[in-house]
Amino acid sequence: MTALRGAIEELKNRAARIAELEEALRKVQPLLRDTVDSHA
Repeated sequence: MTALRGAIEELKNRAARIAELEEALRKVQPLLRDTVDSHA
């Protein structure tokens, strides 16, 4: 049971990390788009 609990905890941590990365991408994407447009 402990191994399962550890695995669930690991998944929660990964999900939180993915959410952070998605949030960062949302902030960066418009900046990237502007940069690409200005170089086109």
